[in-house]
Amino acid sequence: MFTKRKCKRCGRKLKSDFDFCPGCGIKLNNNAKAGGMLGKNDYVTEPEMLIGGGFTSGILNKMLSGAMKMLEKEMSKEFEKNVKKAQVQPQSQPKTKVRLMINGKEINLEGMQKPLEKQKSEEKELPINFSKEKQKEFQKLKKQEPKTNIRRIGDKLTYELEIPGIKSTNDISILKLESGLEVKAIANKKAYLKNILINMPLINYFISDGKLFLEMNANE
Repeated sequence: MFTKRKCKRCGRKLKSDFDFCPGCGIKLNNNAKAGGMLGKNDYVTEPEMLIGGGFTSGILNKMLSGAMKMLEKEMSKEFEKNVKKAQVQPQSQPKTKVRLMINGKEINLEGMQKPLEKQKSEEKELPINFSKEKQKEFQKLKKQEPKTNIRRIGDKLTYELEIPGIKSTNDISILKLESGLEVKAIANKKAYLKNILINMPLINYFISDGKLFLEMNANE
């Protein structure tokens, strides 16, 4: 439950166990360990992100890309530093293998033409449409918005839409909007409608335990 405590920076109401403000990211507990852009667990419900001046799609995109840019900058510096060391080695000495270590792990530099060249995940082709029969059924049913959770793991941002009774991807429709996605679903004679206002490429979608999972590329 939310307490009377508010963030000194953005004024958002805070839960008693928050170590970081989900609204602006400021550290609330001096003993807290960094836990990612969404706080300690990198997992919140969508309403928590939006209450009290939370993330907009633009801020979220900047936060996701900012962390990757910082990592790229550090790796690029280390790469150039090691390459320069290798170039000044006297010819009489045997060639020294350049090793790039990040957080104790060795990065393979063989065949590396550009530092940190991004590997793009294949984007799903949209739209994904209902059959004509499903479209007619969807129009007749009363629409409701599914409960939504958001999870960030590595380079992926995952939306979890709770749609009890959904069994097949034939029961969903995903359309590309100018600023995000429009998701429709039918389950147990109920129609679900969700607009996702984050403009990131959809790279995967699947159904499990009554939930529709939408995975997006957070690098874009």
